[in-house]
Amino acid sequence: MREATMWRAGGIVRGVMWAGALTAATFCAVAALSRPALAAEPADARAEADPSPESRALPTSAAAQTSPGITRWPSPAELRRVNQARLDRQARGMGVLLGWSALNIGVGTAGYLMTDGPQRYFHQMNAAWNVVNALIAGFGLRGALRDDAASFDGLETLEEGRSFERILAINIGLNVAYMASGAFMWERGLRRDDDRLQGYGPSLLVQGAFLLVFDSTLFTLQRRASARYLEGVQVGMGPDGGLQLGYGANF
Repeated sequence: MREATMWRAGGIVRGVMWAGALTAATFCAVAALSRPALAAEPADARAEADPSPESRALPTSAAAQTSPGITRWPSPAELRRVNQARLDRQARGMGVLLGWSALNIGVGTAGYLMTDGPQRYFHQMNAAWNVVNALIAGFGLRGALRDDAASFDGLETLEEGRSFERILAINIGLNVAYMASGAFMWERGLRRDDDRLQGYGPSLLVQGAFLLVFDSTLFTLQRRASARYLEGVQVGMGPDGGLQLGYGANF
């Protein structure tokens, strides 16, 4: 009874501290893991992969891939590098999510067995929530490791990057909804003296805060990579008067 009373009295402060600490730690971890994907390539590697503007202007099949209605795409080597960076970014992110899930399942299971009152339900929700996270991370990691970076052409590279961004944007909105639901449940639990809601609410706040920073970081990194890829895509008039796309940027 005393533990439950203390939990209720310091609930809001504890929840804010947990959410702040975990979101800060998550941001640092994901940013550190994703840093290699943002590192600039050496100048000699760029020059080797992307020849001079004069050579790019020549319509040689060995220098670039073409698609119907497309004037020019990057070379196969450049496309492979762009897609490999995306797959590596996705794999690292899923690795972080899988580690977070394993930690929460372990600590949550132990906490559920060793505590009572709101704390018991807090640990229960953490463990159950991250079973789902672990499944999502496992499938995502499997897909990132199995995909062949060399199998995507220029148009597919655009579509894959945009698809990843859309999924992350949807997840960001859901994360805000999770946190709002958690705050509502916590408030209702305090007013009704309901241990279950007082435990589930803070858990949703913590999990939602983690996922919000996690998905926002991946979204920012992918958005930046897509913008760099699109810098060289140009729109012009084709011989038949229609619009055509051309590529002419360095990576």
